[in-house]
Amino acid sequence: MHDSGSLSLNRSEPALRRRILWIGLAVAVAFSAGLGVAWAALSVSPVTIHGAGNYVHTTRLTFWTQQAAWTTSIPAAVPAAASTTIGTPSILPATGQAYRINAATAGHGAVQWNFTETTTPPHNAEFEITFQITSGATPTNSTITVYFETQAANPASALTFVLYFDAGAGTAVLDRSIELTQQCTGVGACP
Repeated sequence: MHDSGSLSLNRSEPALRRRILWIGLAVAVAFSAGLGVAWAALSVSPVTIHGAGNYVHTTRLTFWTQQAAWTTSIPAAVPAAASTTIGTPSILPATGQAYRINAATAGHGAVQWNFTETTTPPHNAEFEITFQITSGATPTNSTITVYFETQAANPASALTFVLYFDAGAGTAVLDRSIELTQQCTGVGACP
């Protein structure tokens, strides 16, 4: 005569091990998913372009956050250039938009950053983003600062703005990128 409790335990032991394995796998996947945005910003490597980078706040902008960064191609409809002049910033529209931060050609390898603007930015405030990028087969350092101005009224919903850096034709190499953001004290008054 068998004790049904011990027989039940012996039968469920493999099931218990499977559950523990599945729970462990689920935790690992959840942990990886939580790091997904950070991983995208730190190491991206499709076939024709490779890169790594960091997003650094000099002053945390509560209304502007980076959501993702990865390698891609410049779209067929090349985005408008972001302003590189203090005092004449690109004014953010009431809908999301794409911009390029350097000269760009459709189809070239690119780095794409997605930023989100909240529904409560300061009105008509200028802010800057400085990109420090090392790219090319023979590494070349570039520092590009772009300027944006928030809207005169709050956007109806959070908006996504996409920025592109043209890394070149053929096999492009992005060794490093650092993005620095800070709010200016007024339009035309950026450090």
